[in-house]
Amino acid sequence: MLRFSTFVIFYLLWTSVSHFVVGQESLVQEPETRKKDPAAKSGPPVIKIERDAVLRKIGKSEHLAKFDLGTLSPGKDYELSFSLANHSDTEVSFDSVTLACNCVKFETKSGTIPAGGESNFKILLSAPKRSEQTDMSTFVNFVSQDPSRPVIRLSIMYQLNNMFNIAKERVTLVVNGDEKVVSEKVPVLVVPPLKVQDLQLAVSENLRDLPINLVVIEGQVFIEVSASAESIPPGGISGEVALRRVGSKDADGFVLTVVERERLSISPESLRFISKNSVWKTKAVLKIQPDKDGKKERPARPKVRVFVGEKEAKVTLKELGKSGIFKMDIEIAAPEDISTEPISATWTIQCNGELREVITSASFTK
Repeated sequence: MLRFSTFVIFYLLWTSVSHFVVGQESLVQEPETRKKDPAAKSGPPVIKIERDAVLRKIGKSEHLAKFDLGTLSPGKDYELSFSLANHSDTEVSFDSVTLACNCVKFETKSGTIPAGGESNFKILLSAPKRSEQTDMSTFVNFVSQDPSRPVIRLSIMYQLNNMFNIAKERVTLVVNGDEKVVSEKVPVLVVPPLKVQDLQLAVSENLRDLPINLVVIEGQVFIEVSASAESIPPGGISGEVALRRVGSKDADGFVLTVVERERLSISPESLRFISKNSVWKTKAVLKIQPDKDGKKERPARPKVRVFVGEKEAKVTLKELGKSGIFKMDIEIAAPEDISTEPISATWTIQCNGELREVITSASFTK
């Protein structure tokens, strides 16, 4: 049975990583370039850690080595140099190396660990600047002719600290007249020694009238965003919400979009006509929301016209109870030149004194 002893030396490389840039004027700015001191020694600072990895046989020719790197700083690059010593009387050869993630780079592609000797290796590990969890792990597999059966599986584990991460990159709030305020709480992971007090909330200029707050509920940190139909302009609003580490350029954020629910909707958006007895027919659904002032009054029966291309179709409406939802049976005489390519369908809908025009599409199935 092969036995290995593994010695590990870590070299720490400082790096700055920018994160989350939206639009031309993002709240999350690129970090400033660090000025170099001409009197300083060349090369990064070195942290040396010597540690033996325990190699455990888990198959006929497969062995597992584990490295627990302890706590690493997020957003930093690490250079891991180590040697594998072969104390057996049989050499260990590998033809390739497979990696479990893009966060690891391995310089050696193939090689041999001679019997009674040792070989040196180097791994470049990039600790993520942000993560949804603090316990991290990855694998490096030394494989021979059969890639599914590694000769050595190297397990690398570490923990991230002093980090914060927002769980979402985009948040959309949909408001309508019968809901005064719509809210959503976006989770934020804050890892000690970083504290909530070390974070500062920032929002785009066009979002400053919306209630957006950093809150802590039962120990969990959230960014709470709220909006109502009265608080947004016609067509909705979109901007950036960001958290910054006080006194640094470190920031994370998400795009917040607030839109008003369409009071009138047609589904499906693409009408599909099928020929029945020389007439082309299809079905659709028209849904009308209550008035914007929030009243639950049933909308008046709408008047609906639809033109498929240049021809007007016949529309028959049937309301489902008093829900404001109307089933529509639509039929049209067969066009002279039937094409399978979609064409435009133009709707004019009059309801409660309001006239709306909606453009969808239609197609004919031969």
